[in-house]
Amino acid sequence: MNLQSGIINVSYSFFEKEWTFLDWQSRINQIPEKLQARIYRYHRWQDRQAGLLGNLLVKNALLRWGGNRNALHDLKYGKYGRPYINTDFDFNVSHSGQYIVCASADFCRVGIDIEKIRPLDLSDFQNEFSLKEHAVIEKANDPLMSFYAHWTAKEAVIKADGRGMQIPLKDVWIDSNRAYLYDKIYQLKRIKLNNLYCCCVAFDQKIHGINIYDAGIEPVVPGLKYIIA
Repeated sequence: MNLQSGIINVSYSFFEKEWTFLDWQSRINQIPEKLQARIYRYHRWQDRQAGLLGNLLVKNALLRWGGNRNALHDLKYGKYGRPYINTDFDFNVSHSGQYIVCASADFCRVGIDIEKIRPLDLSDFQNEFSLKEHAVIEKANDPLMSFYAHWTAKEAVIKADGRGMQIPLKDVWIDSNRAYLYDKIYQLKRIKLNNLYCCCVAFDQKIHGINIYDAGIEPVVPGLKYIIA
């Protein structure tokens, strides 16, 4: 078990514009061809760039946990399409807008979700929340932010579970910093990377803290930014 057991690592990156051809080639060549092919299926450059950054963040996470630079060659996909390397290491990736995030751990199941905050009609999502959750959102000082806090928490939980959208979001109950999915309890940590985004990590074991790193756009091992205890 890694010396960092009990710690969840969260790395993130973002982009402001489309990379040049040379910048793109220097980065796409750092991941296996089978993953390159998946990325090239996207039509929008934003999606291709986010997809590539997601793979680089996973590679970065593997290096942090003592893996080797060729570990992505061993990437597999579970029954519901969730990627994994082996049973000793869990990771999850999410992206929205210009931000990409990756959560990883070697002792628990972990899920992460990030959403760019955009105006919306909250009534369109009534079926996704319980009456108690609706009440909390409506009474909040900032109902829109409360909505996104609940939404990212639910998404993080179903991603940690592994079945993703096979699970109706209404089946995940949020109660402060905990979430309940059927007979299982998940802990939640909200992460603030940018005022325009909402991000949440879900995990199923007790933790000592969360290390958050700005991984930039290169698959290097950067320094620690800060810790959420």
